[in-house]
Amino acid sequence: MQRSWVRFGAVASGLLAACLVTTGLAQAATWTTLLGLTTIAIERGRRRHRPRDPLAWRLLSITTLGFAAALTAHVVLPPVGSGMHPVAGGLMVLAYPLLGVSAGRFARAQSDGCDRGPWLDSLIVTVACTAAMWEAALVRHARGALDTEAELLVILVTASLACWVAAMTMRVVFAGGYATFSGWTLAAASTAGGAAAVHLVSSGMPDGHLPRTTVVLWGVGLLLLGVAALHPSMARLTEPADVDTAHVIVRTVLPSLALFVCPLAVALRWRLDDSVAPVATIGSLAVCLAVAARFTLLVVDRERARDQLREQALRDPLTGLPNRVLFFDRLTVALDRRRRRGTQVWVLFVDLDGFKRLNDRHGHAIGDLALVEVGRRLSAASRASDTVARLGGDEFVLFTEVETTADARALTARLQDELCRPLVLPCGPTRLGASIGAVSADDVGNNPHALLSAADTAMYVVKRRRQMADRV
Repeated sequence: MQRSWVRFGAVASGLLAACLVTTGLAQAATWTTLLGLTTIAIERGRRRHRPRDPLAWRLLSITTLGFAAALTAHVVLPPVGSGMHPVAGGLMVLAYPLLGVSAGRFARAQSDGCDRGPWLDSLIVTVACTAAMWEAALVRHARGALDTEAELLVILVTASLACWVAAMTMRVVFAGGYATFSGWTLAAASTAGGAAAVHLVSSGMPDGHLPRTTVVLWGVGLLLLGVAALHPSMARLTEPADVDTAHVIVRTVLPSLALFVCPLAVALRWRLDDSVAPVATIGSLAVCLAVAARFTLLVVDRERARDQLREQALRDPLTGLPNRVLFFDRLTVALDRRRRRGTQVWVLFVDLDGFKRLNDRHGHAIGDLALVEVGRRLSAASRASDTVARLGGDEFVLFTEVETTADARALTARLQDELCRPLVLPCGPTRLGASIGAVSADDVGNNPHALLSAADTAMYVVKRRRQMADRV
């Protein structure tokens, strides 16, 4: 039961072999059987593995039925010139949007909808492949291989839709689907289908029959599609994917390869008939612009992520205040300025009174709210040039650059008054108070660690005096 995808692969391989040795109605019947078996495999995998977004897989099964209808119409109805009957071509064109919407739903589920990178990656692949396929179709039309303008239009639309589907499937890979067996298998199925479309556009349909290479590629695509649907990892294709280094490499290398598609098409056109390839040339410019935008976005995202990491490493996660590392960094700079300008640098060590009792009585959630409010009040009472930091627990520290000792004393008194006011908390107004130890670099020296240690000692002296006063 768990290896149903292996059995399907074996049966589908047999049907594909039968398609290669049969012609006419027998080949059409074999193709219809393969399409029907793929539809059953998709539905069976959807019901067994219960993906988060079953509609994406349901659209895939409907698409295979649409291709089966197009194939049946192609066999039953007579071909027009060297191409399909308009009904068969129309059914095939209608099937591709459903396939693209399905792939888009996979891609959207794989990553955050705000992530623009994978969409831009898909656009790059779409533009490059579409320009190359249009150029091939226009070359055939210029050489008289296409009988009517309508036939050319059908081929151009079908090629564009096929490239769009391939790009949407590639977005599943760009968004993280590479990490699953079904993700890679689905991408391989889309690649085989896109290669079949490329071959059909470039070689046409001699005598109204599908080329053998096109048949093989479409058959391989159907086989891989059924395998992807039956494999247990199919459910993960509609779940958010993790991003790692391999993911970044895939998203960087594959769009870069698209840069070479259109220039190669231009070179091939010049090599064949020594003429200019307008569509491929315009496509080259569009792809270059898209790739430039993509790499610009990568750089911006990387710098933004680096800034966020730097901010997280230097900030207290609860209060948003600077942590010990950032405090010492700024204090060192302030002490250097003191040596040059002669200003006073004071360090104030703040320890809350009664915080442990509040935490034990009302819980850590209330305690965290109290710490956030204390941090806000310390910041509001100090100047913008001062630095307020949280060292951990209920310990805060502040340094200030002042002209006179009186300024430092006034700041200490202002902080004391702010912290003596009751805190408005969900458990009710709560009065904590604080013990503040203040020391000057003039007394301790320019060693930032010695300054902090001296301020800590001064704070305990203040706390001990208060406790002795309360006992008396």
